[in-house]
Amino acid sequence: MRVLVIGLGSMGKRRIRMLLRIMKRDCIFGIDTDRERRKQAEVLYKIHCLDSLDVALLHNQYDAAFVCTSPLAHSSISRRLLKAGINVFSEINLIDDGYDELSELAGRYNVLYFLSSTPMYRTEMQIISSITKREFSLTYNYHVGQYLPDWHTWETYSNFFVGDKRTNGCREIFAIELPWMTDAFGKIIDLQVLSKRSTDLNIDYNDTYIVTLIHERGNAGVFCVDVCSRKAVRHLEIYNQNLYITWEGEKDSLQSYDLEAREMKKLTIAEADEHHADYAQFINEYAYFKEVLAFFSCIKGQATPMHTLERDKIILGIIDQIERGK
Repeated sequence: MRVLVIGLGSMGKRRIRMLLRIMKRDCIFGIDTDRERRKQAEVLYKIHCLDSLDVALLHNQYDAAFVCTSPLAHSSISRRLLKAGINVFSEINLIDDGYDELSELAGRYNVLYFLSSTPMYRTEMQIISSITKREFSLTYNYHVGQYLPDWHTWETYSNFFVGDKRTNGCREIFAIELPWMTDAFGKIIDLQVLSKRSTDLNIDYNDTYIVTLIHERGNAGVFCVDVCSRKAVRHLEIYNQNLYITWEGEKDSLQSYDLEAREMKKLTIAEADEHHADYAQFINEYAYFKEVLAFFSCIKGQATPMHTLERDKIILGIIDQIERGK
């Protein structure tokens, strides 16, 4: 199998690291218009890199491609790949540009369009969802935040997509978290929003959101999202009369209150816990690996994607509502 990785920034490098665990390096080809990024990928991973998709498609055939560029470019690149009969793995889009066409092209050319939603592959989220789906009238408090300049310490935040209002940092957090949250708590049927500026960052969007979400089955919660928290934080509480669960974003932090013993107990997770020095401690690299494996299983017809264009279109519509203040 020959695989393209398009975009050799942070996410492109991460996907290459995952691919090298399951295939030979001479089967992986990188693409980036930036010479320094190509050179860095060639040195770090010993893969062959090209400067354009045109050159790649002209000389070789590929079975799959990972689209890891800025979200605003995903749609146009994915269209070209699907028309070339290549299975596509797309990082989070953040805008629903051309979703109907992408779906139609995947069907016409009998290839897969796989949309990333990494938290859905984390065992903690799957355990939480398995518990919440058995309950009604749940309440939750969830806070996810990290100071924007700390996202990529090796570059200025204005130099990558989170600095753009259309694909801003808060919007990305919502797009990462809401798919698994709607799976766990149900369809969102109403919401209320408070947003504000809490920093002097050079951005043209609000850096703090406090959102009340009303779900099906009587579930409701407060979801706080920000790009101003100086400590990278992911803190979740879920409760009703039958349960109390907390999670701090890391594998060993998932706990449940034992009603008989009247004490908190850890929920054991038999899964690798992998981290990269460039990212916050609550980011488990192993979930990205599981997602890559799922993509290839879906190509082989052995599984179906956990997240789809149809679901993502709904999620992005909810995020649009949040940004408008409803």
